[in-house]
Amino acid sequence: MQSQNNQDDYRQVRHDLIFVLTMNAIFFAILIGLYFVNRATGQIDSFFVNLLKF
Repeated sequence: MQSQNNQDDYRQVRHDLIFVLTMNAIFFAILIGLYFVNRATGQIDSFFVNLLKF
């Protein structure tokens, strides 16, 4: 019984770890994409200037 609970816990932790790593990779890719889009066009800078009224 104890072994089955440990296996279930390990499976859940492994699933959560894969989910977190995948989400971090997606957010990192979005961040890098936004950086290069902003570097090339400046659209993101101008968006925040208009949003914050600097």
